[in-house]
Amino acid sequence: MKLIASIGINNRYNRYNRFDGGLEDEPISISGGAVTTPSGFKVCTFTSDGTLTVTGSGTLYYELAAGGGGGASVRGGGGGGGALERGSMSVTAGTYAVVIGAGGAGASTSNAPNVAQNGGNTTALGITALGGGGGGSAFRVSGGLGSPNGLSGGSGGGAGPWGTGDGAGGAATSPGGFAGGAGHDDASNTSRAGGGGGGAGGAGSAGAAMTDAPGGPGVASICPGVSATYCAGGKGADSGGVSPVPGANPGDGGEAAGQQAAGAAGGAGIAHFWITG
Repeated sequence: MKLIASIGINNRYNRYNRFDGGLEDEPISISGGAVTTPSGFKVCTFTSDGTLTVTGSGTLYYELAAGGGGGASVRGGGGGGGALERGSMSVTAGTYAVVIGAGGAGASTSNAPNVAQNGGNTTALGITALGGGGGGSAFRVSGGLGSPNGLSGGSGGGAGPWGTGDGAGGAATSPGGFAGGAGHDDASNTSRAGGGGGGAGGAGSAGAAMTDAPGGPGVASICPGVSATYCAGGKGADSGGVSPVPGANPGDGGEAAGQQAAGAAGGAGIAHFWITG
C-alpha cells in the first residue's frame, strides 16, 4: 500500500489524481510457473504443482483443467475429460498453492479388475476442477471380470459391453461436464464395443458394432495467447484397434484399446492465471 500525500500536484504517488490523504491499492502483479506476456496481459501457466505469488490486489483471471480419465482395455470405454473451471476473482497479496491433476492410468490386460483410473483434480485459490472418469471394462479380460460401467468424474468415462447387455456411461460430477457413452453388445457376443468418454463440450457417443465410438468434444481455452482445446473425451474401442492414444491435450481422456491391448492414460491437467496490463 502507498500513502498518498495531500499536497503537490507533482507528487510522485499521485497515480490517480487523488489528493484525499488516503491509501492507494498497489496494482496487482503475479509470478510463478511459465510466464508469458501476450499483448495487454501477463499470464502464468502451470503444468506441474507450484506456487502462484500475488503482489498488490485486483482482479485475477483463471482457467483450471483437471486430469483426464484413463481408457479401458480390450474393447472398453474411453476416458472422460477432466472438468474445466474458469472465471475471475478479486485477490490480495500472498502465495497460493497450485496442484495439477495427473492423467488417470489406462486399464491393463492383466486379471481382475482391469479398471481404468480417474484423472486427478486440479486445485488453486479454493477452486477444484474434478478429474475425468475412467473407462468401463469389457465383459471379461484374460479371465478376470471388470466393471462395464464408466466411472463418474468431471466428465464421465465411456462404458464397456456386458455379456448381452450394455454397460452404462459414467455420470458427470461437474456442472460443466458431460456423461460417457454406453457400451454395446449383442446376443451373439460378436460385436462388442465401448462407448466414448464424455468431454467438456459434449457427451461421449454410445458404442456400436465394428466402430470406435468418438469421445465428447473438448472446449477451446479462453486464456490470452493460448490456442488449444482442453478436456475432450477419449474414444471407445471395438475389437480392431490395438494402439490407443493417450490424452493428446491437457485434460483429455485416454483412448480405450481393442483386442488384447491395454488402455491409454489420460492427459494431465493445466492451470492458467492472468491479469490485464
